[in-house]
Amino acid sequence: MRYLPPYAPFLNLIEEVWRRLKGILMPRRCYNSVAELRDALLTGLKILGTRFI
Repeated sequence: MRYLPPYAPFLNLIEEVWRRLKGILMPRRCYNSVAELRDALLTGLKILGTRFI
């Protein structure tokens, strides 16, 4: 059995997706409503496409 280190973003694929979403595709940090945040998130995920998801 192998144990993972406490924090290993390179072993967790979702970390790469979130890094791209937060850093490149969703640069605006403040949204006026949850609906705006959801729309921005869905748009970012569509831009990423199925390469990661």
